[in-house]
Amino acid sequence: MPTPPNVFSMKLKRQPRPSVNCKSWREESLKNHKSLIFESVFSSDEKVDFVCRAKQQGYFIRLFFIATSHPSINAARIAKRVIQGGHDVPISKIISRYQKSIFNCKKIIPSVDRLYVYDNSVEDQDASLLFRMSDGELVKSYTDNIPQWAMTILK
Repeated sequence: MPTPPNVFSMKLKRQPRPSVNCKSWREESLKNHKSLIFESVFSSDEKVDFVCRAKQQGYFIRLFFIATSHPSINAARIAKRVIQGGHDVPISKIISRYQKSIFNCKKIIPSVDRLYVYDNSVEDQDASLLFRMSDGELVKSYTDNIPQWAMTILK
């Protein structure tokens, strides 16, 4: 029988922060050459470094990058999450992370085998695939109207 979420959450509170656990798990997976997947805002240089190290160790890197057309969209979604009991993020961090994540996506292109870029700007709709790249080259564009933020990744 699965552990109820509230019991699982209580157990986690006695553990190191989940982000510390995830970092340790990623490093252990890399060390042991195990397949892995992780989610990130991708605004941290540490995550870029990790992907580069994985590539150097022979991993096939597939990056799914999902962003919005403006950080105000992210701020509104975070505000909604807070109202529903989720955690908050300061506006200054939302803005800086927004810019940094796009910059890091462009920066990491030489280290990824496949890059899929999605726009998640429209509320209550699935993110739309804008384009995909393979080994740093555009393979296919799925729209004629690529948003400016995504164009910065292509240039």
